[in-house]
Amino acid sequence: MAQMGRPGLSVSQKEDMWRRWKQGESHSDIGRALGKKAVSIHGSIRIHGGIAPLPRKRSSWALRWQEREEISRGIAAGCSLRAIARSFGRATSTVSREIARNGGPRKYRDDDTMQISHETIYRTLYIQARGALKKELMAHLRTRRMMRRSKNSTTRGQPRGQIIDAISISERPAEVEDRAIPGHWEGI
Repeated sequence: MAQMGRPGLSVSQKEDMWRRWKQGESHSDIGRALGKKAVSIHGSIRIHGGIAPLPRKRSSWALRWQEREEISRGIAAGCSLRAIARSFGRATSTVSREIARNGGPRKYRDDDTMQISHETIYRTLYIQARGALKKELMAHLRTRRMMRRSKNSTTRGQPRGQIIDAISISERPAEVEDRAIPGHWEGI
């Protein structure tokens, strides 16, 4: 499928972005290093709530969702554990443990009382919440931060909210006081 809109970051750029973010660099510094605008970097980081997504990697021993579905269908069809395990080439004990771990044959499929980790809740609040609902949800977080940041992150040395090479109003020339030139007029 063709990508719509502006091209995003490559895999290596994303890795570099997250490494720099974890080291405490600002969006502007990261953007300059990657040749992107700070707002693009902010958007990429904000989507994940300031937390680098973990690379997805499953153990070869872990059951895949297709195998779990086969177990569920086998239970529904009344098949024995051996027959279910044989259908996708796993040991009977693996299938038995999977069923036992999930509450037995009667509770194996479509359990609404599944548990969820605190990290998933935080990510959901940071990533999916929008508008007025966001303020309501963010009020329940311990730190009430809009974005999670690295412990190494700091704004020290960043000229935020400052005008670089600013001249104080007390240092303005005397000719400004007489307001003879239209550019020297002040708002009334």
